[in-house]
Amino acid sequence: MKVKINDQLICIPPYISARWSQIAFIESQEGDVQGHATLKLHLVDGKVISIPNLDQSIIDIAFHEHLLYLEASQTNKEDPLREDDKLGMLMNVLQQLTKNADIQIFSSKNFLPPLFAGENPIDAILQHTPEHKDYPDAPADVLEKMVSVIRSLVGNTSSALPKPEPHCNCMYCQIGRVIHEEENMTVSEQDLTFRTWDIIQSGDKLYVVSDPLNPHEQFSVYLGPPIGCTCGEPNCEHLKAVLYT
Repeated sequence: MKVKINDQLICIPPYISARWSQIAFIESQEGDVQGHATLKLHLVDGKVISIPNLDQSIIDIAFHEHLLYLEASQTNKEDPLREDDKLGMLMNVLQQLTKNADIQIFSSKNFLPPLFAGENPIDAILQHTPEHKDYPDAPADVLEKMVSVIRSLVGNTSSALPKPEPHCNCMYCQIGRVIHEEENMTVSEQDLTFRTWDIIQSGDKLYVVSDPLNPHEQFSVYLGPPIGCTCGEPNCEHLKAVLYT
């Protein structure tokens, strides 16, 4: 079987044969042989497929085709995300953020399938869990990233954000406290400075750039090689925003 890579799928026997929709992001690392490198494919389920000693030309093709897929996906994002899409995206990102930390987010006892989640997608997977009331504090940087992800998906609608319970330290309440503290912080002159773009790092050299006034306007920027943005424009404002932040 030969190597096949296009804007829909990647097939490199015997390592992987998958659609780009199954892959969260990709990266490459230099190898010991000149002109060859290791391609790492980070799947949406958290697994990482490493393909060593690939010719650089194949890696370049993989990045190019993946960028084409992202650009096509961005075009389709003009319509608001469905609630089940939000659920899947939120679960994948939260699992990625906490996979290297001893953090339990989901409670199998309280988990709700999307059909019964109600209007708020957060309620389906992230709920107040009394049995975790004595849970240790999660790392501050992980909490901040989780809050950023939640805000990017549900916006600033107060009814959709976690509400912390007193004397409880489950992950739902920890996240809710961070949000509550952010909302009650004193606004400084620097905070009042107009922000053109919100930037969240979603992977190694991979960033999500969104319009703070329109959360549905999002672009993926990869700092390469090759450097690129899903908007398709070279040296675009989204790329500059990431580089100068």
